[in-house]
Amino acid sequence: MYPLFESIRIENGVIFLIEYHQKRMDKSFNIFYKKINPWNLKRIALSQKIPLFGLYKLRIKYSDFDFKSEIIAYKKKKIETLKCVEVNDYKYPLKLCDRKSIIAFYKMRLDCDDILMIKDGLLTDTSYCNIILFNGNNWVTPESPIFEGVQRQKLLNHNKIIKSKISVADIKNFKKFKLINAMIKFEDFVSRSVFDIIL
Repeated sequence: MYPLFESIRIENGVIFLIEYHQKRMDKSFNIFYKKINPWNLKRIALSQKIPLFGLYKLRIKYSDFDFKSEIIAYKKKKIETLKCVEVNDYKYPLKLCDRKSIIAFYKMRLDCDDILMIKDGLLTDTSYCNIILFNGNNWVTPESPIFEGVQRQKLLNHNKIIKSKISVADIKNFKKFKLINAMIKFEDFVSRSVFDIIL
């Protein structure tokens, strides 16, 4: 019923990156439905009872004729190890509610906490985050991720990170990594050693 969704961070009553979410939602709606998006995320968010304290996720599922929204408490997952998994020609260009393929890949993580999806020998994303890696001078993110997240885009816009093709063989040239998404800011994720990426 609702093929697309957005997840928006709310912390201590503050709504984060809503302009980035709106831009992505407008683009996704146009691609999926070939129409102009009728939904205004700021209006939807402000119609909710926004908690004034704590960290929450505003999840909005939507179609071309309806939407459903809910605010839920957000608990950060502990991610320390990543298992590299080849995903071949898998694509996830829009934020789709149907994540069956990603779930199937996720089950291949063995005893690791999450997967790091690999396409044509190049790093892309984890099951729900963009990855950034530190080479001693710069934080670098894969040039062609499975999904272009809003937190990643913000960091690119502010020149906090740079894009580059990163092969599996290049991992050894980095020192540490972080995971980011709409709910996880740069400073939220404690850096992990690249030795925690299992090939």
